[in-house]
Amino acid sequence: MPNKQIPLHSWPAHEVKAYLEGIGEPVPAARARGMGLNPFGTKKWKYSGMVIGYVSPGGTGRRPVVGVQDVQPERELIGTRIKLTMDGLYVHDYPGGGPHRVLCEFSGRNQTDSEAEDLKFACEVTCGAEQRAAINGKPIFHGLVVGPNGISFSGKTINVRSKTDDQILTVLNSGAFSSGLSLLSSVQPALKPFVGLATGFIQTALSRSENAMVQDFNLGLDFDGAASSARLRLGTYIVIQAPNAPWNWDFFEWESATQAIYDKGSGNALRLNYMTFGISPFM
Repeated sequence: MPNKQIPLHSWPAHEVKAYLEGIGEPVPAARARGMGLNPFGTKKWKYSGMVIGYVSPGGTGRRPVVGVQDVQPERELIGTRIKLTMDGLYVHDYPGGGPHRVLCEFSGRNQTDSEAEDLKFACEVTCGAEQRAAINGKPIFHGLVVGPNGISFSGKTINVRSKTDDQILTVLNSGAFSSGLSLLSSVQPALKPFVGLATGFIQTALSRSENAMVQDFNLGLDFDGAASSARLRLGTYIVIQAPNAPWNWDFFEWESATQAIYDKGSGNALRLNYMTFGISPFM
């Protein structure tokens, strides 16, 4: 039995093979790669690396993308409240035939006047292979307080192949969940049951043999000057599921109209799985 609390790319090869066969995905023949056999090496969902880029707000057309370590932190955000939205999901390669039903989970913490609150939000989107989901500005957290050390949040995507989860996905598309989490500066007693419900939905979905986590990330955005830290400012953040290899954002650019990443040299769209998030002022 695979460990469903970790992404598919971290499963042993025999468990990946059993999962793919269970959802009707053709399993490639094993071929020699280095000293072992890895028939899934070229699958984009098998990549275990993460690359994060940033696009400044405003502007049209093709825009430059910079690495988060090169972003100038916006210290004026300390003590203010922001809005975090899911602005895009591009599925280049997920297991099984499309369209893909993708369950997204987001976790974080909100610092109120008296204590820190755990946050969790879940939503479902549908996306075809090599396509972008029809979402933009989908609410996640409204009124998130920015502390002196910035913010941190994590996310995961689950490839849902089980028809048993239709009822769960219907609930997640209802008004209570589709509007995101609205946060206050004081403790909200009603928040914990809501968070518990979202957690239960995710764990139920992961328990199905047909479902598997594909992408996960843990993103801390702060105001530190360390060379490896990710900086916080208003704008768009791009989280890419990528191979563990050097990455240079100078070779890529962001297209505002299509909300997608393109290779500058070839002009082709980026052939990887990625998510985009917007950080904007909370009004």
